[in-house]
Amino acid sequence: MQNTFTRFILFIFLIGGTIVTAQSLKKSISQLESAKTVDELLASEQNFLKLISEKKKLHEAYYYGALNNLFLAFHDTLRIDDYCARADRFLFQLDSLAPNNSEAYVLMAMSAGAKISADKERRQIKLGPVANKHCDRATALNPENPRAWLIKAKTVMNSPPKLGGGPKFALKYYQKAVDKYKTYKPLTDTEPDWGKEMAQKEYEECKNKVGK
Repeated sequence: MQNTFTRFILFIFLIGGTIVTAQSLKKSISQLESAKTVDELLASEQNFLKLISEKKKLHEAYYYGALNNLFLAFHDTLRIDDYCARADRFLFQLDSLAPNNSEAYVLMAMSAGAKISADKERRQIKLGPVANKHCDRATALNPENPRAWLIKAKTVMNSPPKLGGGPKFALKYYQKAVDKYKTYKPLTDTEPDWGKEMAQKEYEECKNKVGK
């Protein structure tokens, strides 16, 4: 009887802990989505670091920790390499916990693209193929993932024309991203659900450039 009671108490404790973790994760994601400044993004990152310290195998915390740092890289361009290095550490852990994940490869491609932007002339030749490789892996793992096509479009858009880059070649990927967002629905409220407005905006900009 005592063993049954002990197991029941342990079960209640575990369920309670899971609910609290899910609530903390959703709150942290919401704070990241609303962050507009570097200071707000830095504060947001602390939420994911706290979750990781408490739940070392919570792969969503590693994903959003990486995404948080990539958003920082595009906001604070003087420290791109620092933020990308932090994102890469999160992604390394994420890949070990959840290998062959399309969303993880999207962020790997974003990280490579951010590093290129810090010194395009010197880094394009080395990191351009890396970004493309990650994009292609993301789309292969999940062809229905709109973010995979969005990052492919951005990667092609920012590549030199002599390497098959620019608006003319990127447009079809933007079109695919926009189309995929129309039918995409996350399975849970903690799954990635960003990029729709970005895809539509950049698709229109790309289309206008091609039409000129």
